[in-house]
Amino acid sequence: MGSYIKYFGTADVRVITAEEWKAAGVEDMETIVWHAGNAYMVSRDKFTDDAWPFIKADTLLFEIGEEAVEAAGVGEDADPAVVRETVVTASGTPSGLVADS
Repeated sequence: MGSYIKYFGTADVRVITAEEWKAAGVEDMETIVWHAGNAYMVSRDKFTDDAWPFIKADTLLFEIGEEAVEAAGVGEDADPAVVRETVVTASGTPSGLVADS
């Protein structure tokens, strides 16, 4: 399994398009989508090193480890409180793609 990037916002779907990544100066990223079908989690492996500062800066996205995924469950049964307790990293602002400084 490995770590995941979990979305904790209120939207039903969270999308960062390839075009948005490019506009932020990250050339090698594909569109990323968080939704109920993937339990609002995307594998850390989907993000390049250049994209990582933007993920860290978004306060609605958190890296979670394998233990948190297993403890919280998957899909609608996931317990956000359990996942939040095992957050690995979080900082920055929630709007737009802004790199962590």
